[in-house]
Amino acid sequence: MINLFSAVPSQALLPEHTIIKWLLGIGLTLILIFTLRIRPGQRTLAMRRLFLLGFLIFAFVAVLWPSFITKIANLVGVGRGADLLLYLLIIFFFANLASSYRRRADIDNRITELARSVALQNVQYPLDKEKVDVPETSSSSDSSLL
Repeated sequence: MINLFSAVPSQALLPEHTIIKWLLGIGLTLILIFTLRIRPGQRTLAMRRLFLLGFLIFAFVAVLWPSFITKIANLVGVGRGADLLLYLLIIFFFANLASSYRRRADIDNRITELARSVALQNVQYPLDKEKVDVPETSSSSDSSLL
């Protein structure tokens, strides 16, 4: 039997690494749920700001006390604090990507509705039939097309 994970060091399969796998999996799942269900608004904006603030504080602590972040990383099953920051950055990147996609889709829908509304309000009908080139309909030409 072929082992597909033979290139992965045996240390990566230890049980203490399952904590970070679960945390990353839960984070990605929450991003997916929020992307599919929650509409942008004040609550979503507040959540985004809180997550950004938390990440900035975590990054600030990582710069000032890197050994502390390494200890936290070891607790969740990551070897180095820099790797933990990278994982968190990936999660925030995907969250931002999903949020931007959702916002862009909502803006596109609003622009489409606005364009339709303006088009319906500004309909101009021709005043003179002579100025408009309208072909006359005849029953013989319609039957020849069939």
